[in-house]
Amino acid sequence: MIITSSHIIIMLVTVAVVVGGGVYAARSVRSAAGYSLGGRSAGAGLVAGAIAGTCVGGGATVGTAQYAATHGLSAWWFTLGMGFALIIMGIFYARPMRDTGLVKISEYIEQNYGKKAEIFTSVCS
Repeated sequence: MIITSSHIIIMLVTVAVVVGGGVYAARSVRSAAGYSLGGRSAGAGLVAGAIAGTCVGGGATVGTAQYAATHGLSAWWFTLGMGFALIIMGIFYARPMRDTGLVKISEYIEQNYGKKAEIFTSVCS
């Protein structure tokens, strides 16, 4: 494959947009909690989209493409099913999680089931 000047321009524009978006978003960060949790201001749709985007991102897409090459259309169901399930989880779980004031799901597990369950959850994650 030959990389042309059009390819390089597209890559530079993409990098500039990503860096510009990061700089713009960084202006609203006032603390470590604001950085890691977004100031707890994200709505259910944004949380659901972030969760779905994380799981149905590059790794899942590449893995699913390989799975599709060997198993056919059934690979599509994995991505589609996970996407829908995680969107539903984000919509119904974001508010209760925010109301607890906790940061990680393992903290929620510890609060309800004890320290051993938190350790187990952390190791599994």
